[in-house]
Amino acid sequence: MGGIKNRIREILAGAKEELIVFSPSPEYLQEFEVELQKMAKTCRLILIVNELERFSSMPFKFREVTKEFKDSINNIVIDGTQYNEELFIIADGKESIGVHSAGNKREAVVIRMPIVCYMQKLIYSKVLEPSLIKNDQ
Repeated sequence: MGGIKNRIREILAGAKEELIVFSPSPEYLQEFEVELQKMAKTCRLILIVNELERFSSMPFKFREVTKEFKDSINNIVIDGTQYNEELFIIADGKESIGVHSAGNKREAVVIRMPIVCYMQKLIYSKVLEPSLIKNDQ
């Protein structure tokens, strides 16, 4: 996992204008909380989660995905293998990284194609609940 975390840190460090982060698990956001707090001062930070209650201890504004998206992202089976999305980041609309478990192993996929990142961003913009939630901690 060390290589994946290093790659995530590189992507975070390289983002200058906008960072979109989806995580169903607070552990990843807690792992990178210091970096995310710094980034919130210098770029547009959009944090997307699937259950707001699980993130209530963190000092960020969060957006929540729709129930339909939660249901579909939690039940991904391809060719008999269960996939669980753990973290997804789009940096400046140009580079993305997705971390997921596939069966019993963890994988990360980095994409450096602006058109693909644009499509990913478009998908996330369509699966959000309309309200913005602020955690006041």
